[in-house]
Amino acid sequence: MIGLYAIVNTVNNKSYVGSSNNIERRTKEHKNELSRNKHFCKHLQNSWNKHGESLFQFKTISICETLENARELEEAFLECFIQELYNSKTKAIGFKPEEHPSKKPNWHMKTVCQRLTDDERKQKYGGSRGVKRNSKAYIEGAKKRLANPDYVKKLSESCKGKRDLITCPNCGLSGGGGNMHRYHFDNCKGKK
Repeated sequence: MIGLYAIVNTVNNKSYVGSSNNIERRTKEHKNELSRNKHFCKHLQNSWNKHGESLFQFKTISICETLENARELEEAFLECFIQELYNSKTKAIGFKPEEHPSKKPNWHMKTVCQRLTDDERKQKYGGSRGVKRNSKAYIEGAKKRLANPDYVKKLSESCKGKRDLITCPNCGLSGGGGNMHRYHFDNCKGKK
């Protein structure tokens, strides 16, 4: 529903006015930002914090056919009543989806790095720090270990007896101390 909406403080009748192409979604966004203390309008946020959510009403002022009509109506409303409003500007700036950061070509560092070659990345962000390891030695060592069928058995035997085993008093399951304390005791099905 496209139109003009208001967030009204019922204590002093001061309001915040805005326009949107989806009033219900936009008022939910305002409510969410206000309850998280992250709203961009500091006057409205301070009043919300002082009086509480229960003393604010979200109202639809007018329904319009297009967003441009809603913005024009908002600007006219702001020019007439700016003294009684939380709004700080008389212009209806509004949210423009085409200007959202996610619509910009390099909005996320990961996507920027994926588009750069190694040389471009080094030039832009600097070379690597430290010494690069020779991965061939690690690959060869892994191949030798995996080729030996007794390797897993030897590793398992060498680890036995190195950690304390704990038994759950509720279900009798025993396991390593760290994991039992961290996960099992909180989620034990035999817990009363």
